[in-house]
Amino acid sequence: MVVFNCFINFIEGFILSSFVAFYFDLKDKIKYISIVSLICFSLISISNYINEFDQYLIYILIMTLLISLWLAKKDKSFEDIIICIIAGMMLLTGNMISLSCTSLIFDMSTTSIYNNQQFLMFAIILSKLIFSFIAIIICAFKLKTNTKLPIKYWWMILILGLSIIFVLAILLESLLSNFISSNMIIVLMIAIIVISFLFIVIFRKIQIENAEKIKLALEIQKNKYNADNYNKIVVISNQIAEAEHKMMYVLMQIRYCINNKDYENATIKIDQYIKKVKSFDSIITTGNPYFDFVISRKINELTFQDIYVKKTIFICKHNIYNDKDFCDLILKIIYIRDEFR
Repeated sequence: MVVFNCFINFIEGFILSSFVAFYFDLKDKIKYISIVSLICFSLISISNYINEFDQYLIYILIMTLLISLWLAKKDKSFEDIIICIIAGMMLLTGNMISLSCTSLIFDMSTTSIYNNQQFLMFAIILSKLIFSFIAIIICAFKLKTNTKLPIKYWWMILILGLSIIFVLAILLESLLSNFISSNMIIVLMIAIIVISFLFIVIFRKIQIENAEKIKLALEIQKNKYNADNYNKIVVISNQIAEAEHKMMYVLMQIRYCINNKDYENATIKIDQYIKKVKSFDSIITTGNPYFDFVISRKINELTFQDIYVKKTIFICKHNIYNDKDFCDLILKIIYIRDEFR
């Protein structure tokens, strides 16, 4: 049993160090895992031998992981503390699940498991398998914590994590001893109240931050929409000015004919202009204002040049058709077809 305990203690230290090394993707993983595994193995073995600080062992292991991590990393962040606390949670959770499963499988109490060597070995092996599985899952779906979170928020997460570990430790001890005193119940109740309060506060903070992010996103989208509309208005204004210039050119030709008393040519130009204006009765109306204006203007421009355009458009109302780049693409296609006409 001594050899088995030593082996399990080493495996436990190995899983803890490997989880931290792979989660943070440390450069020299083998060296880190080797050294930290031996340190954790020594701490767990000493605790088992003298049986003096078992209840504090989990906190000692968390501090060992944190200090070793900060020695191995250049930068330090609150994420380091949170992940080391999560490692302790995983260890206790694996032990609790293992005891509960062993109790259900063999239909026996948890205290009986502790007093039976074979069942205890089964529970210990199962707990390390569960611990390894949880560690692999968390590393595979690496947690993305916000390392820029203000310190006033991080202390809540730290207290929450330590409170959960404290509750798990007491529950695990009560499972092994099959005894829980009134003082332990009071302490558990206080810890659960603290956990509940911090959970509500953190949840509220997340709600507020999400609301601010949504507000900011909407503001950015609104500004972008206003900028797009401004650009479209500028384009339309330029196009209207160009149309007015063409009209002015026609009027100047008519005035020139009138001044020279060339009424026949003036009448002809007026009739031509009226004829072209009448050809505008096929303005595009798809419910997309910018698209309708740009395409109608292009068709009318081609009509002024005595170019016949057959119009068949089947589109619905959609924001994409009011996009300037999309309309520019359509105009380029029409221009290319006009060149090859």
